[in-house]
Formats: sequence, C-alpha cells, structure tokens
Amino acid sequence: MIGKSFKTVAVLFFLVLSGFRDSLPKLSLPKHKLNLCHISLNNKKEFELSKSFLEKIQERLGTKDYFNVTEFQEQGKSPEETFGKIVKSGHTCDGLVISGHHTGAFGGSRASGTLRIDTLEKLSCELENEPWFSKVNSLWLQGCRTLGAEKEGSNNNDNLAEYHAQRVARVRNDDGLNQTQTQLENEFASVLDSETPYATRFFKTFFNAKIYGWTMTAPGQNAQSEKSFLYHVSNVGRRLLLEDKMSIDSLENPTNEHIGEFAAATYFNALVTLLTPSNKKAEIVSSVEGWVDHGRRANADSKIYGFSNPELKAYPPLMVEGDKLAIRARQLDCNLRRAKQPREIENAVADVLATSESIAFSFYTIKEVLEEKMREVVTRQSVKRALARNKNLIDFLNLKINHKHVGVSKKLDYVGLYVLISGDRENSIIQKILREASIKLIAKTDPGNYDRRDEKQWILKSLIKNNLVTLETLLSWLDQAQDESFIEAISSSLSSITNDNINMDIARLTRILLANPKISMSARSSIVFALNQMTIEPDELSDIIRDYASLLVTSPGDDFNSLFAVLPYVKEYISGLEPILENIYSKIQKKEGTFITVINGVQTVIGNSDQALGAFIRVVCNPALRIKDWERYVLEVFEHYKRRNANLNINYHINPFVEALEMRDNLPPSMFPILKMISDAVDTYAADAGWQKVASIKLLSRFSDFAQVARAHKNQIIQSGNTTDINNLLYSSYSYVAENKNNSFLDFNDLEQIFNSTNDNNLRNSIIYSMGQLPKPNPRIAAFLRKQLESHGDGGNDSSFRAVLLLYLFAQELDVAIKRADFAREFIKKENLTYLDAAIAALIVVSQPDLIENPTGYLARLDRQQDFNPYLKGILVFHLVRQPSTEKVRNWMTRLLSAPDFTSESIGIVQGVKIFSDIFSGLTFKQLQTYFKLVGNHQAMERKTKFELRKEVRLNQKFSQQQKAELLALL
Repeated sequence: MIGKSFKTVAVLFFLVLSGFRDSLPKLSLPKHKLNLCHISLNNKKEFELSKSFLEKIQERLGTKDYFNVTEFQEQGKSPEETFGKIVKSGHTCDGLVISGHHTGAFGGSRASGTLRIDTLEKLSCELENEPWFSKVNSLWLQGCRTLGAEKEGSNNNDNLAEYHAQRVARVRNDDGLNQTQTQLENEFASVLDSETPYATRFFKTFFNAKIYGWTMTAPGQNAQSEKSFLYHVSNVGRRLLLEDKMSIDSLENPTNEHIGEFAAATYFNALVTLLTPSNKKAEIVSSVEGWVDHGRRANADSKIYGFSNPELKAYPPLMVEGDKLAIRARQLDCNLRRAKQPREIENAVADVLATSESIAFSFYTIKEVLEEKMREVVTRQSVKRALARNKNLIDFLNLKINHKHVGVSKKLDYVGLYVLISGDRENSIIQKILREASIKLIAKTDPGNYDRRDEKQWILKSLIKNNLVTLETLLSWLDQAQDESFIEAISSSLSSITNDNINMDIARLTRILLANPKISMSARSSIVFALNQMTIEPDELSDIIRDYASLLVTSPGDDFNSLFAVLPYVKEYISGLEPILENIYSKIQKKEGTFITVINGVQTVIGNSDQALGAFIRVVCNPALRIKDWERYVLEVFEHYKRRNANLNINYHINPFVEALEMRDNLPPSMFPILKMISDAVDTYAADAGWQKVASIKLLSRFSDFAQVARAHKNQIIQSGNTTDINNLLYSSYSYVAENKNNSFLDFNDLEQIFNSTNDNNLRNSIIYSMGQLPKPNPRIAAFLRKQLESHGDGGNDSSFRAVLLLYLFAQELDVAIKRADFAREFIKKENLTYLDAAIAALIVVSQPDLIENPTGYLARLDRQQDFNPYLKGILVFHLVRQPSTEKVRNWMTRLLSAPDFTSESIGIVQGVKIFSDIFSGLTFKQLQTYFKLVGNHQAMERKTKFELRKEVRLNQKFSQQQKAELLALL
C-alpha cells in the first residue's frame, strides 16, 4: 500500500514537472558546438563573466556541450599576431568579441601594439582566409567609437581628431597605450571620417556577421562594462519571447549568481540566435534591436537590462541585408589586393575608381594598396597609367584634403596622392597645407615634449615619401629652424629616403648635416647609424665616412660613442681610412683606463654586451687595418671581460672572440690562452648552442695544438645524427672555402659518411653542395656523383634531390657516360615544377639545347609555370651570358629582358645567385661586361640594386682597376 502511494506521488510529480517544462521556451539546439572567441586587449573581465555565464546556463539546463568560450589574447603579445594565429589555426569563431581602448585601433594594457582594421581587411581578402571570416556570425566591438562617430564629426567645426588625440595622450600610460599623439590623431581621423564611414570597413570585412559597437564613449570599467555581453543576450532573449508571444515575467537579471530554468532556456536560445547564421528576419531584428535595448535605462518591469548609454549601433549581416554597393565594394577591395600582374592591376584600379561611390567605400584600400604597388618597379607604371588624371579620385581627394577633422600629418598623404594623379602642385589649398607643415617643422619645441618631436619626424617623413619637398627647401628650413629638433627629424628621416625620392640628393644632404655646427654628437651618431640603410654610391659613402672620422679625431672631447659608430663601416670601405684609424687609436691610447671606456662606449652604442665586444674586437683583429699591437688590445679586453664576468660561466660568452680571431690567418702564441679557453668551452656548450660550438671547432681546427680536440668534436657531431648540428658543420665547411682559406673544414670522407648515414634529402642536398666546394678536380667526387645519378636515374620520388645532382653534373662538366641526357629529357617533361625544379629545368634547356626539339617553346611553357618567377628569370639571363652568343641565345635573352615581370628582383641576384655559382668568380670580365650592358640601363634597374652591383665590383679582387672602371661605367 505504501509502495503504491509512493508511485502515485512520483507520477503526479512527473506530470506536474512535465507541465512546467512544456511552458518553457523550446530549446533551439545547434548542430555543432558554438565557439565564442575573445580578444581582450585591456582586461579579461568580460571574457571571465561570459565564460561563467555560459557555464551557468548549461549547468542549469544540463546541456554542457553546446558552447565554448576562449580567450586568445595573451598578456604582452601582439594582438595582430594573435588575430592572425586564430585565422590561420582554423579555429572557428561563431562569435567574436574584440575589446579594449579604441582610438581607430584597439589597444590596452594586455597587448603589445594595436589591432587595426587595416590588418583585418587585408586578412579577410586572402582567399584561404575567406572561409574563416564567413563563419563569424556575430561581432562585438567593445570600445569607444568602434563603429565610427559620424554624428559627432558632422556636428562640430573643431579638429576633433586633434582634440581626442590630446585627451587620450594625457592618460595613455594609465590605459596601456603606446601610440604617439600623432598616431592617435591619425587614427581618430579615420574614425571621424564621414566620406568613408568607419563602420563600413567592418561589415565589408565580416560580411556574414551581425555587428555591434559604440558611436561615442563606451561604458568603462567603473560602469561595469564587462556586463555588456550578458545584457545583450538577455535583451535578445526578451525580444524572442515577445516574438513568440510568450510571457517575459520569469526573466531574471543575467548577472544574478543563480538564474531559473526559464531564464536559462531563454538565454540559451538567444545565444544560439546570435552565434548561428540568421535565416529569419525576426532573429536578425531581435539581435540588432537587443543591442540597442541594452543602451537604454534598465527597467525591471519591462525586463530590460543595460546601461543608460544610447551612443551605440548595430548592423545586420551585409550579405543578408543585400547592400549592393557595399557588397560590390568588398569585391573590388579584394580584387585590388589580389591583383599581381600589370594588366590585372590596371583593371582592378579602373573598376574601383569607376564611380565616386566605389571610391568612398574603398578609399583606405585604394590608398594602402596603391602605395604598396607603387613601391614595386614591375607594377609602378601600371598603377600610374590607371590613376592618370582620374577625375573621380581627384574630386574625392579634394574632399579629404579639406576635411576639418584631419591634421596636417595625415593630409600630407592625401596631398601626395593628389599631386601624383593630377600633377597640380600649385593648388592654393595644397600650398596652405605645405606652409602649415613647414611652420610646425621649424618651430621651437620644448626638450621634453616628445609628442611634438615625433610629429616633426612624422611630417618630414611624409613630405619626403610623397616627393613634396626638395633638398633646397629642406636646407632653407634648416637655416630657419629655431632649435635642434628639426635636425633630429631630418636625421631620423634619412633612412626613409628611397629610390623614388627624385627631389633628394641624399649624399649631399648627409654631408651638410654632418658638417653643420648646430648638430649634436647624438644626432650625428643617428645619421651614421642610418648610413647602412642609405642608397649612396660607394665612392661617396667612403668619402663621407672618411671626412666624418677626421672631424671626430680632430674635435675636442672624447665622444667614443660617435667614434665607434663609424668603425663598423671600415671593413667595407677601407681605402684611405688607415691613417684616420691610427689617429683614432692613438687618441684612445692616451686615455687612462682606455679599454673600459671604449668597451662601455661601444656597449652604449650597440646595447648587447657580446655584440659590443665583438664589434670592437673585430675592428682590432681586422688584418686589413694593420693596427699595431692588436694582440695586446685583444688580450687586455679578454682579461677585462673575464674580470667583469667573474661570476658568470664565461664559456657561454666567448663567441665574439671566436668571430674576431677567425679573421686572422695566423695567430701568435700569445693568443693561445684564448684558444685554450675556447677549447675548454666546446665541452660545456648545451645542445642548443650548436652554431657557437661549430664556429669554435672550425677555428680550433686550424691550429695543430688544438686540431685533435677539434677533430674529436667534429666526429662526435657527425656520429650524433643531429640534423641541425650537421647542417651547421656543412655551412661552416663551404663558408670556410668562400673565405679563401686553404682547405675545407670537412673533407670528402666526412661528407660521404654523413651522406650514407641519413635519409634526409634536404641534408643530402646540402652535402652535394658542400662537395661542390671541395678542391677540384676531384675524381672521387665525380665517381660519387656518377653513382648517385645511376641510383636515381629511374626518376625516383625526390625531384629536388635529382635537381641538385643534375646541377652539379652540368656545372662541373663531369664525364658521366650513363643516361644523363635521357634523364634530363625525362626531368624537363615534368608538369607543375617546384621552384628548384623550374630553375634546374631552365638551366638544362639553356646549357643543353639539343636535349629538346623546341627549346624556345619549352621556355615559353616554363614561363607559364607558377614558380617560374622574376628571380628565376634573372638567374636564367645570367646563365645565358655564359653561353656562346648565337642568335638563339640572343633571342632568349631579349625575350626574358622584355618580360613584364623582369624586375629589380631579377637584376638584384648578386647574393642569391651564389646558391648556384659565385657570380664574379664564375664570369669572365667579358661576360660580366655583356651582362652589365644588358641590365645597366634596364627600366627595372633601381638605385639600390645599382648600388649593390657597384659595391660588388669595387670589392672584387679578380679584376684590374681599369677593368673595374669599365664595368662601373656601365652602371
């Protein structure tokens, strides 16, 4: 009886419970787990609250596997790298929350750097990334003015960008922002842009997403901004209930510690609506209006939860809304970004400039991509043709130039583009902007006002980049400058002067600056450090360094930082500098405690102690400088360094000595204590110190007292099978030969042993290359290569290995009587050649034209291969120069040199081609003369490339001075 009563009660309870459940909203279960991704640049509170909220809902409903919440931003990491990694990882984000301080870029105390819309736009247009962006169904942009501030910008006549930049700059340290005030002003200018509304850039980028953000000041931490996401979810849930004509009385505040089952089910459905593609108009409306609701004053009766902040906005998905102009703009943006070939670029530019509407939508993409294409020789002319006097763009730029919320620094970029297109430099507005820029540049600046100093540098770099200033104008401003800050701005801008700056004579400007009595030693040091990035002719650069070093030696005082800043250039520009260096060292020797002063000075310049030490010792050890008593200098520095590092294991800090002593062919016995310490250190190196270990072994192998130790360690590495260490050995071996030493670090027996003990084809390729560096003729190498070709003659699987074998068989002209020709014929028939395959196939056809019936047609087929790029065209022309000058060869060269993608990269193979054969030892004077005649005045020749070629000629020891002069005359 008791059992029956209990059963009846249980059934009744179940029925009651079932009735209650029927009144709950029906759960909309997603087909897969939904991912909510957070990138929190300022604090993790929103992520933590969102995560606990979703866990609370699922626990209440017993549905634990439908939502996943992840924070991707790590403390101190770059947010752009973070975003890129998410996209490339393939981790789907059904919903994405980006939060932080927003100034036109997201930033905050948890991030190093910022996250800009430019980066997101670029990633979104990459074909392999489109699927990822297409799966983002909701995007929350949590920060001030994340969806622009059109209303604020249109109702105010002040320069709001400058105002906001100054306001934020005052508290940027507290907010964890690292932008300068000028950067902030430029960022705010894009947010306030009314011609190209900021929000449109987001919905073009996240084209399937519902987008939520703020149009003025967003709630901060004091307003508990972390609750924004929860409030939005609750308001979407409320609207879905009303749409289904259900009661909202049981809805509870989503931030409550405990919530009932009805509210949990409602919020579950709201989350599914937000994080999945919206097919119903009601769902989209609920999502969008739910965001707007949470900006209203909270009202418990109507179950509205939120902030009293109406300055917010939401957008439905672009692809659902069907805004044809915006959809077309995204298409045009991506076409422009993806265009590579000249004709593609011209067509893409023409399409995007066809109407004022398309320009307005795509302006920032136009500006970014065109600047990028203008830097490339192969695409520059195509861009210029497409831009030429385009009225739509000229009119639009006029609007931008006159915009009240854009400062001078940003307007200069618009002016540069305007002048490039229109050719009109005399426009009164442009002249006014240039005057404003000059006033800012020459004005006096308080020593501690780094924002104003940065603004000067920004303005000057922009003027130079856009060819808006001449050398004469700069020199005129230099005379008018009221303090040294303008000189500092010029010094910092020197390295940004490129081949396109037609108004600049950088060598003359550098001379004038270094000789200017107003300039401080620190500014001079900045100029010297920028020298290696400048495209100055070697003769001129040598003269500049010589004059500057003389100035330092004769000047009063002991500015060792400036003295040693110039010394690293001595290695490459030695001619005429020896007397100056003797004066420098005599000046140093007169100082008491000289070496401590010198080392500290070098460390101040370079920063890292090992680098600083190495810089000094390499100068001292350089045999070309013929520095007296160099051994004493090295030993004194060594003793000083040992004392300074008494508490450290010096074995880990001797690499600078290894690098320096390698410069000398012979070392006196006085150096043996250092060699002994290097020898002792080899045993103590950790496994990850392979390169330092190999460098030490290589040095020790040259001296009979240490050769046995070096040999034992070399054998140990070979037998270890450690691919990284063995590769280091191989590189040391052929770099040893390249340094004109008498013998290879590894002999044939070593290389054969390594080859036979590995199946790693990349390593085997390196071994083949190393064999090519051994003294020739070497019949053992010929026999070895013949054997390998026989074993791979059936066409094996590893094409790159076969390619390297073929390269050396052809290059060394070995007498291999087996199926070399048949093998080569089979090899060049391959489709979809890899980069290396394409290079070898081209070399085979050029050097052995009888292998195929139609070599010209075959080259045309190669040209259609994806990996037959401008670099390979350059290699091929270089190889053709070595062939007898037949009509066929001349035709091939003409065809290659006239190809649209024969670029500065094709010419600038001075270093890269050494992978195949050393240029200046491989070519005769006549052959090199032929090559320079072909490329010296080629349209793709850039100033920097010409500079590198001239430098190679000057430093070459093979040709006479007369021959060098003839070669230089062709460049």
